[in-house]
Amino acid sequence: MSQLIIRAAQMRVIEDAFFTEWVRAEIQKLFPKECAALGPAGLLRFISESETRAKRLELTRDDLLPYLSMEICFGAAFVEDSANEWAGKAVEGPVVGRMQRLRRAGIFHLGALVERERRQQAAWAAAEAQAKAETDSQYV
Repeated sequence: MSQLIIRAAQMRVIEDAFFTEWVRAEIQKLFPKECAALGPAGLLRFISESETRAKRLELTRDDLLPYLSMEICFGAAFVEDSANEWAGKAVEGPVVGRMQRLRRAGIFHLGALVERERRQQAAWAAAEAQAKAETDSQYV
């Protein structure tokens, strides 16, 4: 009986194929509308290009799914976009903990956006109430 021997290089190719399929399936579960809009070929291209950017940032394989999620939320190549200074600052420094810093910075960035929107809505509501009060006082 002959034995099947799988070399390390062959094993890496198999693992990569399964990993890419796992990432694709997971990202589709998390972001079904966004993935549907990309289409099957666009989604695979997005994953491949995002993986290249993640490698440039020296993120680990375990960081790929969270990084892809952030790219869907903030836009492809968001770290490289000068409009996202918060992201650029988060990836500075040691590689260890880079994804955690990026995720934390994203949460604080979103929190600041929510707070700014809340204050803006409160200001609009106050302005409307003031205008209504002025209109009502004209008829008294």
